[in-house]
Amino acid sequence: GLGHSQLAIFGVTKVVHVEDESAQKVLDLARYWQMFQGLDGRDREIAKMLAAGERIKTISKEFDVSEKTIDNRRQVILSQLSLVKPTELTKLLVRLQDNGFYDFGL
Repeated sequence: GLGHSQLAIFGVTKVVHVEDESAQKVLDLARYWQMFQGLDGRDREIAKMLAAGERIKTISKEFDVSEKTIDNRRQVILSQLSLVKPTELTKLLVRLQDNGFYDFGL
């Protein structure tokens, strides 16, 4: 499922071209969702906490690691999702949530 009712067609293995601009945006989000799912579990949790506005200090205490470790993981997460700024991570997770991919609690 791509998380969008207009794209819920059974038997389709790959969408090559979409004429509808909103459907194309959902397909782009689906690619980001796959990249997000490719992160390891701890990185997904860190990404959710960062997107929710948690401070690095708080996250480091939660995982019992140094602040530098969390900062390094943040950079790895951004890199793996092809994002540049931490605010882009928040925007991405909100867009994924708004389009029904997952409820991040944002």
